[in-house]
Amino acid sequence: MGPTRHPHEPLSHYRFRVAGYSFKWLMALGLALALVRLVAPPLHQAALPGLLMFLYIGLPLGIGMALLASLGSWLLGLWSSMSERSIEDARRMKRIKLTTLALLLSPMLAFGLYQCGSALLAGEVLALSKADPRIITWAEQPTFFAVSTAFWVVASGALLRGLGRQLKAAWVD
Repeated sequence: MGPTRHPHEPLSHYRFRVAGYSFKWLMALGLALALVRLVAPPLHQAALPGLLMFLYIGLPLGIGMALLASLGSWLLGLWSSMSERSIEDARRMKRIKLTTLALLLSPMLAFGLYQCGSALLAGEVLALSKADPRIITWAEQPTFFAVSTAFWVVASGALLRGLGRQLKAAWVD
């Protein structure tokens, strides 16, 4: 369903075709929602209120998904067209992408490292639970403290290792 990539077709062309396909779905679903809004009776007078509710909920969800797919494919098509110009442009775009990712994830990494340091030095760690997220100490709840500390150490270490490997691969030639 939807466009398939042709052999030897540039990735940017394929992504632009997917964006066009998604945009057609967006227009069709928008037209269907407009027709339902114009023609349908009020919900309390409808013969099939379940069907009408399904349309009132399903059509906007479909419109949102089509809009997201269309915009996402269009942006990916732009990205691919910039990357496909030359090998140097592809390398530069990969560096830009990974550096931006590292900058976006650095606050999360800093917070995780802060939690690890706080657990080791001050004996306090942020315990994430649905009922009551709070700061706990070893004396209050040793098991929960150990599990929370292990979570922050593993999450921060994995994030640091993954970002380091990706950035090293992109920047070291």
